[in-house]
Amino acid sequence: MKENKIYNIGKNTLLIFKEWKNLAVFLGALIFFSGLYAFFYALITIPMPGGGVLGFYRMTLPTSFEIFYMIFSVVISSFIVTITIYSIKLKMKSGIKGEGISALGLITGIFG
Repeated sequence: MKENKIYNIGKNTLLIFKEWKNLAVFLGALIFFSGLYAFFYALITIPMPGGGVLGFYRMTLPTSFEIFYMIFSVVISSFIVTITIYSIKLKMKSGIKGEGISALGLITGIFG
């Protein structure tokens, strides 16, 4: 099992959480995406001055699949942000020259 390439990739990927900075990035992204997805799934709405509410309205409670999908999406999105920021820092620290990273492409990929 330890000779398997997928096992080694998973193990090395999870080792980035040994650094507190990477864990802080993951937790920050987890909080951000939790609020974002909860807003889009209409679990929360934002009160506005004048008695209005900003958000989406649901007529039914979310199903267990929707809750699972939301939690899964939050964790995966946070993980993608953490790995992306870690790889950018690693690339900048080592001085590797390559194609520039487009901020728009990075944001689109994260939210996609």
